[in-house]
Amino acid sequence: MYGTGNVYESDDDEDEAALSSSTAGPSTVATRPSAPARSPVARTPAAPSAKRRHPAQPKVSSSAVKRKQRRVADATAISLQQKNPKRAGSARHHRYELYKRATTHSEFKSLGGRSADFALDLRKGYLVLS
Repeated sequence: MYGTGNVYESDDDEDEAALSSSTAGPSTVATRPSAPARSPVARTPAAPSAKRRHPAQPKVSSSAVKRKQRRVADATAISLQQKNPKRAGSARHHRYELYKRATTHSEFKSLGGRSADFALDLRKGYLVLS
């Protein structure tokens, strides 16, 4: 009977009769032919898709991230390197020329210094807190 999906079923009564006659004794049950042995195939795992490279991480807002920040009071005395270390012609070079004469944090801001400039100059050693 074809179409049932069972590969061992057969229409032919002759095949079943031949199998049962080849067995020893009437008490032995006819066996079906075994499936052909499969050779082991080395399977390589599929490459992970680009979307699943990292496990899902919960989204964290930037305000929830704790950063080690040092707040500097506006009256804090500072001193800046007078020779401009920034690349000539850049916006940072131009701003450094404006704020390099500042003596306090508030003066630094009023002369055009940005918080990123302050943090970078402090980290690089161009600005020293007094």
